[in-house]
Amino acid sequence: MPPLRRPPVVVDDSARELPHFDPDQEIEPPEAVLRFRAACEASAGVLLAVPEYTFGIPGAFKNALDWTVRSGSLYRKPITLLNVAAARMSARHWISC
Repeated sequence: MPPLRRPPVVVDDSARELPHFDPDQEIEPPEAVLRFRAACEASAGVLLAVPEYTFGIPGAFKNALDWTVRSGSLYRKPITLLNVAAARMSARHWISC
């Protein structure tokens, strides 16, 4: 059996640099948005490790997703979402009680 070929893993925190989503800027997106979209498009897949905030997603994460919609930079990508929350404090825990 041939050895497994492992894809490279890149940790990217460029979402921190994104400005607040503004649909009026979609025609000429800021440089930080272009870099973020390019990183998404270049990936074979995406692992999103997101802290839970008041039983939902943080605004900054929603903002990053908003910037990818029009460009389609995450379309047809395998995506895994890792919900990070303290034990018994997550929305999933309280929904299943």
